Amino acid sequence: MTNNKIPRQLFITGTDTGIGKTVISAILMAGLKGRYWKPIQSGLEETTDTQWIQKVTALPENHFSPETYRLQQPLSPHASATTEGIHIDLEAFQLPDTEEHLIVEGAGGIMVPLNETHLMLDLMKKLDIPVLLVARSELGTINHTLLSLEQMKRHGLEVFGVIINGPKNPSNREAIEHFGKVTVRAEIEPLAEINPQTLKQTFLDCGISGQSSWSAEVILPRITCNKKTLSFQSSSKATALQQERLPHCPLHIFIPNTSYIVTASTLHKTPIFHDEQRLKMLQSALLEATESFGWQLQAWAVFPNHYHFIAQSPAEGITLSRMIQRLHSLTARQVNDLDQKPGRKVWYQYWDTCLTYEKSYLARLNYVNHNAVKHGLVFAAEDYLFCSASWFNKQADSDFRKKVNSFQYDRLNIPDNF
Repeated sequence: MTNNKIPRQLFITGTDTGIGKTVISAILMAGLKGRYWKPIQSGLEETTDTQWIQKVTALPENHFSPETYRLQQPLSPHASATTEGIHIDLEAFQLPDTEEHLIVEGAGGIMVPLNETHLMLDLMKKLDIPVLLVARSELGTINHTLLSLEQMKRHGLEVFGVIINGPKNPSNREAIEHFGKVTVRAEIEPLAEINPQTLKQTFLDCGISGQSSWSAEVILPRITCNKKTLSFQSSSKATALQQERLPHCPLHIFIPNTSYIVTASTLHKTPIFHDEQRLKMLQSALLEATESFGWQLQAWAVFPNHYHFIAQSPAEGITLSRMIQRLHSLTARQVNDLDQKPGRKVWYQYWDTCLTYEKSYLARLNYVNHNAVKHGLVFAAEDYLFCSASWFNKQADSDFRKKVNSFQYDRLNIPDNF
């Protein structure tokens, strides 16, 4: 995807039935781990769309809302409902109440009838959330896609963009973007296998990211700052694992379920993220990247030409390099789009340190939280908007906070001559 910030609520529709809406919904669910809702399910004899997505994403039941209408026959909603003597009433539909990303999948295309007077388009207007249109990549897609876009825009729907499902076809993509005045958010090629891993990787490869409206309330449930939750590998195990270095300059050591401090610099220390808009963009991308790759973020600070963060690795610590690559690729595209400098190299490299001792960990927590003070940007760390200091001071256990703040950090060997 290009410069994608997915709205918190998104309606998935298609140019036709069988277009791949459910696969796209599964990719989004695997990446966002939000809530899925299929308002109308036509066909119950085989696996329903809700059941299929739950199976291939392996997400628990609380990520799925029940269908409003469950119709037996795999027909158009109005036809299936008629065979059962059911009238589909628009007033029966209410968006599920959730703070998570909500993925709503329609049935068929936008002009599919629901009853004798209403179409799927009318349901989309009632729900009034942004729409993502799924289209084929093959011959004929331009006409179908442009007609669907025209109808949605005519009826005042907010079109988030188009996803093209199938083998890549640059000519069709260019025509859809040019004549449809719309952004093609991604081109999804056929997946050899569909499982939680391939869906999540497709989500990441496409550059999809959540809405950039991060807040402490969103992040805090996933992060706990209390001594009992700290997890450190023994120094002997760390020494043994140092032999498992990957070829990179600087060298990187990977240990699962262990805290790391990571620092990265822009090329030539250039202050590319020089204003509030760009700093917000970098901070949001960092928070989203760590969450997407399963890293438990514990402290962070971002600046015009560098950043620091501390996070605990998941079971597969090897994902650090992929996470940083993803973060740097996305933010480079975003800031280059803003500055109209396509292809400019933004990032230089990154340094990571595996924190195997509690004192090292606590000192570096204090260091990252107070880094803006060290650079002379603020007098009080919590006044700097682009770091974790304010959140830490409000949410951390009082005794733990005092202990962290007691550690000296002026002699720590951390790349920070920016």
